Amino acid sequence: MDPILSILLCWQLIFFGLAIAAIVFVVRTIVEYFQKNKEAKLWNKLILPVLPIISGGVVGRLLKSFPYPDGLTHYWDRVIFGMVAGLLSTFMYRMIKNLMFKKNSSIPIINVIINEKTETTTTTTTTSKSGGNEGKK
Repeated sequence: MDPILSILLCWQLIFFGLAIAAIVFVVRTIVEYFQKNKEAKLWNKLILPVLPIISGGVVGRLLKSFPYPDGLTHYWDRVIFGMVAGLLSTFMYRMIKNLMFKKNSSIPIINVIINEKTETTTTTTTTSKSGGNEGKK
């Protein structure tokens, strides 16, 4: 696999991106609670789209103990890793949310697996009932 692609698909980037999404969600909730004008153009068009990228870079710079992928030894490597994770954080959050809450997904999720197991059990029970009726005739 391509080294860049393996870094983009690693669990560290997904975890880091989801953490950035959580940080931005908290900041957004606090700011919008105290903001009088909900349709502030500066907030919605400039600050909010850039906030995940900036916060990812800042957290990447400050957080030295995170298990970064191999090869990210210098602090600028961590800053760039954090910025990319921040850039992809909204997409990762939406993807995970859709996987968890979408019922008619082509990807098997827990509800689908539980329903399939229940149907199999019901079919087996029905088969054994019909087998018992044949013996009584």
